[in-house]
Amino acid sequence: RSDVKFMGTIYLAVAKKVTDNQLEEFAKGTKEKLADGWLPGKPPLGYKTVGDTGKRTHVIDLEKGPLIKRMFEMYLEPSCSVEKLAKDMTKLGLKTKYGKPLSRSHVHKTLKNPFYIGVNRWCEVDYPDGKQEHLLTDDLFNAVQSKIFRKNPPKYNKHNPDFKGLFVCFNCK
Repeated sequence: RSDVKFMGTIYLAVAKKVTDNQLEEFAKGTKEKLADGWLPGKPPLGYKTVGDTGKRTHVIDLEKGPLIKRMFEMYLEPSCSVEKLAKDMTKLGLKTKYGKPLSRSHVHKTLKNPFYIGVNRWCEVDYPDGKQEHLLTDDLFNAVQSKIFRKNPPKYNKHNPDFKGLFVCFNCK
């Protein structure tokens, strides 16, 4: 009947209005938290959340924080790649928050995360006035970024032959 269809349409419109209002309130709360200098979501590896609901802050995890700093320092070594770093950090005991070994992509994402120097990134927008404790110095973070984003990353050989460069083939040079 037309009356039932009409009432169903009204109920759907009211439900859509409630949903849209909840999305607006969530966005407003997120922007307020970012403006106050806090990350609205879960912190990255090396930090933990403390405090009551509504007043949660992120502090350095005393177990994983030093390992994250060590990861950045190890990456600056000339022969270190992201894949090697993932294996080495797993050997040192650094695992994801679910207890799994670190993947190459997880290490790469961690190395690019500016949260460790006080910059909150939310939806690809940086908010530079983060109030969390800084785990890294700006110089260390910027050195890692310059290595990650350099034009020609070095290619590492698996093997270093003993007579490399000493003998030359006359046929193929």
